[in-house]
Amino acid sequence: MSGEQSGTDVADRVADVSPKPRRGSAALRRVGSWRIGGVKVAPLLVLYVAFFVIPQIYFFRLAFYRPALFGEVTGPPGFGTFADVLGSEFYLSAIWQTIVLCSLVTIFVLPLAYPIAYLIVRFRRVGGFLFMATAATMFSSTVAMILGWRVLLARNGPINDVLIGSGLIDEPLDISNNFTAVVIGTVHAVLPIVIIGLMPVMQQVPPTQVMAARSLGASEWSIFSRIFLPQTITGCVAVGMLAFATTAGAFTTPVLLGGGRVGVLSILMYSDATTALNYPRAAVLAVILFVIVLLTVAISLGYSRFRIGRRGTSS
Repeated sequence: MSGEQSGTDVADRVADVSPKPRRGSAALRRVGSWRIGGVKVAPLLVLYVAFFVIPQIYFFRLAFYRPALFGEVTGPPGFGTFADVLGSEFYLSAIWQTIVLCSLVTIFVLPLAYPIAYLIVRFRRVGGFLFMATAATMFSSTVAMILGWRVLLARNGPINDVLIGSGLIDEPLDISNNFTAVVIGTVHAVLPIVIIGLMPVMQQVPPTQVMAARSLGASEWSIFSRIFLPQTITGCVAVGMLAFATTAGAFTTPVLLGGGRVGVLSILMYSDATTALNYPRAAVLAVILFVIVLLTVAISLGYSRFRIGRRGTSS
């Protein structure tokens, strides 16, 4: 009894001597971490505001003025230039064409990028080769890629030759210097970005789930369709938003593959700012493009939150 009592006394003394957690210590640590993080991010934030936010606001400000001679702006601030652009069938057609291009590229690039990213994440040997090919494509010249597509899509190019030689078509397809060529070229240009974006999404799937499914005799298709796909849909939406925004700002591909027939907002902005010197109209088009991308981001974030909330409710 005395031994047990002495042991208890020692334990009590140790408990009394040992430091007790202070109230608010966790909060102080969080505040300290926030301060350290703020100090690290501050230089980048200053550069971002100085070289992106302020010039962007200054350029958007021009949208509320009227154009004058030699690139000057005039008049009190108003919405006259907005009314001119939104009341023109030409610019409304360009806005619609831009939305359609971004939507089609996003719809086509995700199914192409998803299996490639899946192979890179799941299989080391094949994945290593595919990752190197993706990285090489990502860092290669965009102009060289576009010129290659101009050769492939020409009326007397390899694609039409193969289709005619196989008897699938009798006349060459008109797939060059038009909207179809721009979609194909932009999908190719955006594909590496989407693949790289999908890889961390798939790497977040717990490997233990894959191992458990394989140990229970599940096929690769079952692992893909029942484990990977449901857990990566939300990430696919975010990466699709990235593809949409990247396509919205594409300029080289529509210019070189469109043949002057594809008038998207990026081309019209460049023409107004460099040739016509109509900076207010170029600023209006920039604001419209910014709003389109912003709405896309809002919709994708709303869908992602809905999916996360639904998953939490079901679990």
